[in-house]
Amino acid sequence: MTFTVLTCEFMHESNTFSRFRTDLPQFQVDTLLLGDEAIRARRNANTELAWFMDVAEPAGWNVIHAISAHAVPGGRVTKAAYDHIAGIFLEAARSNKGRLDGVLLGLHGSMVPEFCPDGEGYLLGLLRAELGTDIPVAVTLDLHAMVSEDMVRDAQILVSYKTYPHVDMREIGEHAARILDREMRVEIAPR
Repeated sequence: MTFTVLTCEFMHESNTFSRFRTDLPQFQVDTLLLGDEAIRARRNANTELAWFMDVAEPAGWNVIHAISAHAVPGGRVTKAAYDHIAGIFLEAARSNKGRLDGVLLGLHGSMVPEFCPDGEGYLLGLLRAELGTDIPVAVTLDLHAMVSEDMVRDAQILVSYKTYPHVDMREIGEHAARILDREMRVEIAPR
C-alpha cells in the first residue's frame, strides 16, 4: 500500500530573555526552503528530512514536503514569521487533507513565538484542528525540548535526539519515520 505523508521541518530554539526577535530574514539566512527544493538541498545532510526520505523512498511513500525552516537560536519568533511558516505547512495539510495517511514533523521543542509560550504545541493544535485526530503525527525533537501537554496530546509519536552535539539527527528522523510507517500499517498503535 502506498502511503501519503506530509512532512515539514520548523525549528527554532528561542531565548525568551533576549530583547531581539527572530523574524523571517533570520530563517532566510539559515534555511527557508519549500517542497522539492528542500528535499534536494537537505537530502544528504545530517537532518531529520534526510532520514524521513531514507524510510519513505524504499517504503514507497508519496511524500508531500511543505517547508524546511530553521533559524539560529535567538529571541522569540515574531508572529509574522511564525504565521508565514506555519501557514505554508497548514495550507499543505488543508489542501491534501483527504489523502494523507500520516504527518512527520522535524521540530525543536523550544520555540517560543511572541504570542504564546509553546510554538510547537500551538502548531500541533492547529494541525489537529485541520486534520482531526485520525491521522497519526510523528515529531522529532531536540534532547532538551520543553515537551508540553499540548504536544503529547496532539502527536502520537515523539522522538528526541540522544546526543550532544547532535550527531544523531538522521538516526532520530529514521526512528520516527519507521514508527510512523508501522502505525500506518496498523502494526502498532502508539499513544
